[in-house]
Amino acid sequence: MRAWSAVLLLIAGPAWAQDGVALRETEGLLRTLVESYGPSGMEAPVREAIRRALPAWARPEVDSAGNLVLAVGSGEPTVVFVAHMDEVGFVVRGVADDGTLELEPLGGLFPSLWEGRPALVHTGSGTVPGVFQPRGVEGPAVRQPPALRVDLGSGSGAGTEALGVRPGH
Repeated sequence: MRAWSAVLLLIAGPAWAQDGVALRETEGLLRTLVESYGPSGMEAPVREAIRRALPAWARPEVDSAGNLVLAVGSGEPTVVFVAHMDEVGFVVRGVADDGTLELEPLGGLFPSLWEGRPALVHTGSGTVPGVFQPRGVEGPAVRQPPALRVDLGSGSGAGTEALGVRPGH
């Protein structure tokens, strides 16, 4: 959260930076938003976190596309603030015999950015940690990275399913 704090200090100025209460409140809000799960098409948890953070007088509406809309004030000029609620995510499309997950991306990404990084698989009963498999080092250089897969360390398809992970998650 320190990086976020530094950005906020640059935007808000030094007087705000000395207000420890405001800084802690802002850090708490950012933590809540950053930790809310919301891949493309599944933004409801983020939308609800934003709604809960709004002041009591705010009466937001959700449009047919799932956007949270809040009108404040009246008259000209009209100003619109737009921000993404979604994040890059994946849907499990299959579980291999070795227990690794076959993925379909939700949203745009460069697959190589995820290789070797931690992964969280959200199931109906909780979150299962794993890691995005890096491409192999054997053989000639690969121009096109292989499809991303996540290893949960289960060692088998049955082991992965025992963790509560199934296609569609």
